[in-house]
Amino acid sequence: MGTAFAGVFVDAVNDASLREILSTRLQDPYLLVLQEALGEPGHRVLLLIDTVVGALLHRMGMTGAPMVDADVAALTEMVVAHFAD
Repeated sequence: MGTAFAGVFVDAVNDASLREILSTRLQDPYLLVLQEALGEPGHRVLLLIDTVVGALLHRMGMTGAPMVDADVAALTEMVVAHFAD
């Protein structure tokens, strides 16, 4: 599943219609819920999504394994602290 997602993601870099589908069908529902829950504007929530998903994908891509629980907890703590301000 991860490999398939990575392939779609790479294809989306050069395909505006695929980016639109990924944005509206996969990202927007989460973005809207997080926006409401955090009381933050869309661009700040998008930064949150980019930061968390980017870190998770980077770790998987570099190590071939998901982030360990302790690292997920540390990432969560950093993000929550930032957005709690």
